[in-house]
Amino acid sequence: MSRRSWVPGALLLAAAALSCSLFTPGRPAGFDGWFHLDRGPDRATSLKFDDGSVFRLRNYGCANQESLDLSWEASGATALVVPNLAGPPVFTSDGQGNLVASPGLYTFDGGVETWAPGARCFLCDADGGVYACDNPTVQDAGP
Repeated sequence: MSRRSWVPGALLLAAAALSCSLFTPGRPAGFDGWFHLDRGPDRATSLKFDDGSVFRLRNYGCANQESLDLSWEASGATALVVPNLAGPPVFTSDGQGNLVASPGLYTFDGGVETWAPGARCFLCDADGGVYACDNPTVQDAGP
């Protein structure tokens, strides 16, 4: 293969990589992985800012389960916002491994929420409830 035949292809590949990095927002430091909000023994609530600007919210209990996949956007160099949620909430890292949502997703007074690292799952049965896990799920163990 001559040099002349591979140069345009290489230039095209480099341009595609550059345009992808320019137009696809990246997550700031501290936003990797799942985060959970402690809402009591009857709810397991987790969120994740995934690649491709996908915001994942999992809110599990034995009733009123919620699984949302929306879009997130960069809000400055250190924050992310989920414009399709009420508020909309702006998420920042507290520098200690937690995320802070302002306003919070589950506050009625516009207050902030602190989301700690790690996912939470839920088991529905007499002895079940919230437990730590790698990927949020809900299991119904029956009566």
